[in-house]
Amino acid sequence: MEHLQPFFAAEGYQFHPILNQYRQPFEGGFRNVILGFSEYENTTLVECTFGVRLDLIEEAIMPFSSGINGYLDESNTTQTNLAKYYQIPHYRLRFAGPPEMEQAGRELCHFFTQEGFAFLERYSALETLEARYNQAPHQPSLLAFSTRMRSFRGMALATLAQSPHWEKLHRAYEEELRRWGTPTVIMDRYEALCQHLLQLGLN
Repeated sequence: MEHLQPFFAAEGYQFHPILNQYRQPFEGGFRNVILGFSEYENTTLVECTFGVRLDLIEEAIMPFSSGINGYLDESNTTQTNLAKYYQIPHYRLRFAGPPEMEQAGRELCHFFTQEGFAFLERYSALETLEARYNQAPHQPSLLAFSTRMRSFRGMALATLAQSPHWEKLHRAYEEELRRWGTPTVIMDRYEALCQHLLQLGLN
């Protein structure tokens, strides 16, 4: 979808072809829109994922998470897609030829103009993101896919935003990790992260 580049560039999002994403840097992180393409019979399906990275959060959790250190600079703090946003399971943009491809591009541009860019900007603010991210730890979140990483990031957000619900969140995320059968080694890393964040919050 090369014809989308001028649209995103006008909003300050530069195309990163190796990562297949448009990215807008801001002080302390970046916002991004990732497009993934897959072929199904005679149709091309387009998965649109979008989110925000806050450097402070990613740097805080990386020593304790099971992530790969080489991807430290690329990880997102929050991420969602159109299917979750619209609450339509398996929703994808799709096209079978040039006219439909242009229509899919127009739909994408319309979404980001009307809602998407504002959504990304809103959740680039630490306190705003923390409030939504940690609103209901026992329920699925619009802002995260992985229960494990949500727990790590949720606690880092709670610490840096100085949430008064830190202890409650600590217990809630621990319960969620156990409910999903998280291996002991990851539980130990979660607890080590929380102890580190607790000391960080006291200083």
